[in-house]
Amino acid sequence: MMRNRSGFPDPTADAAIGHITAEQRRAARRPLVYVCSPFRGDVSRNIQKAREYCRFAIDQHMTPIATHLLYPQILGEQETKETRELALHMGRQIIRKCRELWWFGDQPTAGMKDEIDYANRQALVVRHFTENCEEVSAK
Repeated sequence: MMRNRSGFPDPTADAAIGHITAEQRRAARRPLVYVCSPFRGDVSRNIQKAREYCRFAIDQHMTPIATHLLYPQILGEQETKETRELALHMGRQIIRKCRELWWFGDQPTAGMKDEIDYANRQALVVRHFTENCEEVSAK
C-alpha cells in the first residue's frame, strides 16, 4: 500500500494509481541527473550538444539538469573569475540534489573535472558517455 509523507497508509492514492504497473511508477519518478559537458570553446556547438545530452537523459527516464545551459543566461555571457566561481559553486549545490552525474565527451574540461570530482566525493553514481551518447565502460 502507498504511504503519505508522514508514513501512514494512503488507501486513496493507492486506489487511484493501483492500475499503474511498477515499471510505469518507476518511469514516472524520473530521478535527477546532472549533465556535465563542455561549455567553453565552440559555445554554440557545445550548447547544442548539451541540449542533445539532456534529451538523451529524458529518453532514459531521467530529469536532466545542465547548469551550463542556465547560468550563463542569468550571470551574463561575459564570464569573469567571480561569475565562473559562483556558477561552479551553485552547480555543486545542485549536484548534491542529483542521483547521478553523467559526463559527455572524450576528455573532461577543468570545470567538468571539478564537477566530476565533487560528485565522486558525494558518492553519486558517475557515468561517462561519448558525444554520441554511448556509455563508456569503467576501466
